[in-house]
Amino acid sequence: MSYGFEAYSENGEVLISSNYPVYHYLGTPTLIGSTTVRNVTRNKYSIPYNQSSPPVVFARLDVGDYVGINNFSQSGSDWIFDVMGNIRNTPDKIRPYGIVQTASSSGYGLQVFNSSSEIMFDSFKNPLWASEFFSFPGSRVLSAPFNQINGTLTKSYVQPIFIANMLASATTPPPSTNSSIFGIKRTGATTWQTTQFNNTSEPVTIASTITLYDVGILVCEGVI
Repeated sequence: MSYGFEAYSENGEVLISSNYPVYHYLGTPTLIGSTTVRNVTRNKYSIPYNQSSPPVVFARLDVGDYVGINNFSQSGSDWIFDVMGNIRNTPDKIRPYGIVQTASSSGYGLQVFNSSSEIMFDSFKNPLWASEFFSFPGSRVLSAPFNQINGTLTKSYVQPIFIANMLASATTPPPSTNSSIFGIKRTGATTWQTTQFNNTSEPVTIASTITLYDVGILVCEGVI
């Protein structure tokens, strides 16, 4: 870079840069409704976020918690999304992050701006620190009755938050017949597993072999 500010980790990873925005905590989302689709109850949440792309929504999972998040849509300056699982009625466990548009006026901390005076980093607004990424590219066959991917955290957290995506959003059999929304469950202090939601119960084990494509699990420190 020819101007600005950058901070690196001990491994040479860029942590803060005046060229790229860091995502920050957007606040507790608002519960605006509930619906049941194929016998799975999903709560609809709203968060003010005036951007063309949706926020990244994490979940703070205690041991035994499970969640599926999907169905993003924009309504004016808000983004709407669905939350399934046993934390769907706990808004403070739903953690949306995105690009902040105004800098704080706290009077202390660190703020970094780009050449257009747009805020890229604000230490007062709970920036997101990515910690671990578990990637399973390509196809992955999961045999019944244990249709899940299991993982173990390798770092220590005060309060881990999770996000799970099927990047290609595809399964075999297709969602219309068996598997449905992709999710994640925290099974222990340092362990997690993927799960699915379909038209029988939540979470579920599918009574057939399924194939997932391009699975990604991101874990971050969630203290705010």
